[in-house]
Amino acid sequence: MFTAYGDGEPARLAMAWLEPLSPVLGWNCGDEFANTDLSTRDGDIQTAADWCLNLPVLMAGTGKLNLPTLTSFDPRTID
Repeated sequence: MFTAYGDGEPARLAMAWLEPLSPVLGWNCGDEFANTDLSTRDGDIQTAADWCLNLPVLMAGTGKLNLPTLTSFDPRTID
């Protein structure tokens, strides 16, 4: 999970990293158009966090999932 705030360069870069149809949870500061424009330009789905009432239901049973092992990397190598 990545957390960003605002509609400046860090948030724009984070949105560009997402795969299309990635969920963006929560709401940003400022104008509604600027918020939705930022998340939808790359085909992502955004919803305000207060409308995510079903998240506990959607994650139920995830303790039984066999998730793939993630590889790590040195964050100093990020360009």
